[in-house]
Amino acid sequence: MNDVAKLEELIADNQRIVRRAFESEDEWPDSLRAGAYAQARWIADHPQEVRFMMLETLWASELTGALRDQFLAEYTAMIDAGRAVAPDPDAVPPMAAESVIGAIIQVLGRYSSGQGDERDPVAAVPEMMYLAVRPYLGEEAARRELTIPPPSD
Repeated sequence: MNDVAKLEELIADNQRIVRRAFESEDEWPDSLRAGAYAQARWIADHPQEVRFMMLETLWASELTGALRDQFLAEYTAMIDAGRAVAPDPDAVPPMAAESVIGAIIQVLGRYSSGQGDERDPVAAVPEMMYLAVRPYLGEEAARRELTIPPPSD
């Protein structure tokens, strides 16, 4: 299987799982949290595939770059769905979701290279949710995310 086909297959699998979790909740940020836990579990279960998706195809071709951009756009839209529930949607910076994605990638990188529990991307979800919720619902709602336990499987 060539790199493009492999990347397409991995993206489809990941997005199917995360989208199903996201859509299982009616309200944002509950929907985002469900999707975040699904994503973190997928990352934990597929470390080699994540490396391939994010690093090994980085300079492979314009097509793999476009596929990666589409992949991230799906998650950017899930985060930016918070704009619909923000008390003042116009006060949310236009690039808030893209900034959050960048911060989340940094958090995941830190959790992926740590030791013990810090190697578990699922443990990073409360911090990622804090980052995602803050621009839309404010500091108080973001801090609550740090105390919400993971869903039972």
